[in-house]
Amino acid sequence: MENVVITTDIKPWQWYSEKNKTYLWKWIICEEITNNKDIFGKGVVDMKATVDREGCIECGLCASICPEVFRMGDDGPAEAYVDEVPESAEQTAVEAQEGCPVSVITVE
Repeated sequence: MENVVITTDIKPWQWYSEKNKTYLWKWIICEEITNNKDIFGKGVVDMKATVDREGCIECGLCASICPEVFRMGDDGPAEAYVDEVPESAEQTAVEAQEGCPVSVITVE
């Protein structure tokens, strides 16, 4: 079986993103999603991004990495200003999440 990762600390049916790959955790087996299809052959759920604005330190890193999704708010902290992450920006949105120095970005 190709692209399978075993883990013991996971809930059933949980999404997990790492670098530019998205995984759907199924009990303790992780199956890679390819060609925008999930393991059932259906379309992959759209990604959403959020920022915990109370914890944001206003460094601007997310907005510089992924301006298609993040921007600095008028009142200071960053914000995700789109309802769904565009397919073309999914990889950079995850990079912004991983690069956030205070881990206040969620991309799922």
